[in-house]
Amino acid sequence: MQEVKTIGSKKHAKAHATTVPIQSPFSLTVNHVAHALIQDAFMRNKINELILTIGKENLENLCVNVSVRGGGHVSQVYAVRQAIAKGVVAFYGKFIDEEKKQEIQNRLMKFDKFTLVADPRRSEPKKYGGPSARAKYTKSYR
Repeated sequence: MQEVKTIGSKKHAKAHATTVPIQSPFSLTVNHVAHALIQDAFMRNKINELILTIGKENLENLCVNVSVRGGGHVSQVYAVRQAIAKGVVAFYGKFIDEEKKQEIQNRLMKFDKFTLVADPRRSEPKKYGGPSARAKYTKSYR
């Protein structure tokens, strides 16, 4: 069976995507909810933005199932976007056409680099001597 599994991440949010071919039109589910029925408008718009960038003609006959855990709402949105983009690119590279894969990959890199590359920034742990990771408590001599 033709199947590609990919992982997208942002901070503590991890999204696992499975991309498979189907006979019907494009299908996308996030945590077992169809993307058209997602309650959060921001999340739905960010995913639609990615779908339009990839191109609906390139997504025909593909089914992408994503499950996302951890992190906050915005981090989860970006993790889902990354998992979908990586899944489509990997599917085209593995089963369809390398030239078409390069075209989609270039289009995504022009749109947003972080749809294919994980963001390396992480929150720094708090240290002693201050209220946060870098700030120190004020010191008074008089």
